[in-house]
Amino acid sequence: MSQLITCRTCKQQVSYNAKFCPNCGEREPSAFVYKWSTIIFAILFLILVIYGIYTFAF
Repeated sequence: MSQLITCRTCKQQVSYNAKFCPNCGEREPSAFVYKWSTIIFAILFLILVIYGIYTFAF
């Protein structure tokens, strides 16, 4: 069973794996969600690395 997400254009439920929204035709309706989750993960990773370096150095 695939996860459902909300299309960023028409706000309808779409499969997470969909290449386009069947309701409005938006290409990669999940791309925005993927980009934000990647950015948040990268920021958290950097915070942990900086914290680790800081605690290890002192």
